Amino acid sequence: MHLRYWFALCLLVLAAGSADARELAYVRQQDTADAVRQAVSQVFGSTFNKSYAVVIGVGNYRKDPRLPSLSAPASDAVRMHNFLKDEAGFDYIVTLTDEHASKSRIEELMDKVLPSMVGPSDRFLFYFSGHGLTRPLADGQKRGYLALADATRDSWNLMIDMPRLRQWTENFFSARHSLFLIDACFSGLAAFEPKSEVERKTLSRLRQPAHHLLTAGTEGEQSFIVNGESLFTQAFLSAARGNSAYSTGDLYVSLSEVLVQINKALDRKRAEVRDEIKMTPRIYYSRIGNNSGEFFFITTSTAMRPTQESDNRTSPSPQATPKGDAPPSAPPVPPASPAPVPLVSPAPTPHVSPSPAPPAQTQQSAALNARYIPEPCGSIKDRQTNLEWYVGPDDNLSWSDASSWVRNLQSCGGNWSLPTSQQVATLFDPAKTAGTGYFTAGKNFPAHIDPIFSKIGAGSWIWLRGGRTGGKSPAYNLNQNLSVQFSSDGSEFPARAFGVREIGTR
Repeated sequence: MHLRYWFALCLLVLAAGSADARELAYVRQQDTADAVRQAVSQVFGSTFNKSYAVVIGVGNYRKDPRLPSLSAPASDAVRMHNFLKDEAGFDYIVTLTDEHASKSRIEELMDKVLPSMVGPSDRFLFYFSGHGLTRPLADGQKRGYLALADATRDSWNLMIDMPRLRQWTENFFSARHSLFLIDACFSGLAAFEPKSEVERKTLSRLRQPAHHLLTAGTEGEQSFIVNGESLFTQAFLSAARGNSAYSTGDLYVSLSEVLVQINKALDRKRAEVRDEIKMTPRIYYSRIGNNSGEFFFITTSTAMRPTQESDNRTSPSPQATPKGDAPPSAPPVPPASPAPVPLVSPAPTPHVSPSPAPPAQTQQSAALNARYIPEPCGSIKDRQTNLEWYVGPDDNLSWSDASSWVRNLQSCGGNWSLPTSQQVATLFDPAKTAGTGYFTAGKNFPAHIDPIFSKIGAGSWIWLRGGRTGGKSPAYNLNQNLSVQFSSDGSEFPARAFGVREIGTR
């Protein structure tokens, strides 16, 4: 390994060690092999090597009432960090939140440390969640800014402007793939060309160089927060996991697919709240020439899917007309939500941990677990009860959505139905957990079932067979082992859908 690489890695660790404890640095152990790495190698050969990320979440704005605090960014940064580390197979991640996401530290990472580490076979991802502002310039142009925690409404020098972001994208043009993911709404992106053409998703195209910018919205729009989570980031993670209700079910999820699935999720949320959510995610080219590829994700959820060349064509995202600059305001839709989860390390040195074991929905887990057997088509057979299960999308579904999903489920031969409470109760195991579970009051409440069902993700409730009575439908709480009734529209708690059938029934 090059001396330059070792020097940069030492600089990363030392710099993180001198930073505040709320900076989190993760370095994957060199000898760690997991399902994601094996899948990438199998599909793309030696085209891709390591994956790097800088994750930033700023919501604690204290210096200017015109920049109201946001509940979601810090906890969204945690979710992004955990997704990249535990599911997407990233090798190096530095996560900064609130006042610890200082401009000097971000510049150090983006100008010095990471560019010297990322090589021509590597991938790089930059994520920011926080306030985005637009500043009119004297020449009639507009410039976009990302506001950091110590900024006021007019202290532009304390923010990250778009020319600076443009320079950072250029710092990573030597990488095979780079993606700048901005969960904020602002203008001033004239230096980036919108990507709108419809492209075929093939392995040969995905492996080509790719450098893009994906934003939650543009000037005059707002990024919404629902149940303490950013709507954009929540939809992005669901799409990147391949768990969206609109997923194509392939081994790999392309950036174009992610955008289509985000927009479908936003349309659904608009219908749920009966309001116009003014947010138009867009993809931009950060590099014009030699940029025919596309960023993609292979995760622990998709790694077991068969490899296939997909002829699916993705539709361009709807284009929004800028609606004029508006000062940032508290998101108009949030219910009462918990405070963000702080990134707290037990010591001032960075937390460096080995890669977690792959989720149980892998071949290795099948060998270790005699009761549950994952099938290549995606189902899970329970030898103890003679039931076969299929885990639905990690998405908050209404009872009607869940019923429709299971009726249309044709994987593994079809003939699926929603389960009864007695059937779901057979899965409950208080000694085990699957997924992250429902997040509230600063805690996660995961489903107490075997981790082979990890695709349940952020849900703890499962819709049951039955119907709607007085606006209520039956569900099962897998955190507390209770059969419950709550609103059929899913507005009370995030419920999921499981398909079930007897083994051998097709």
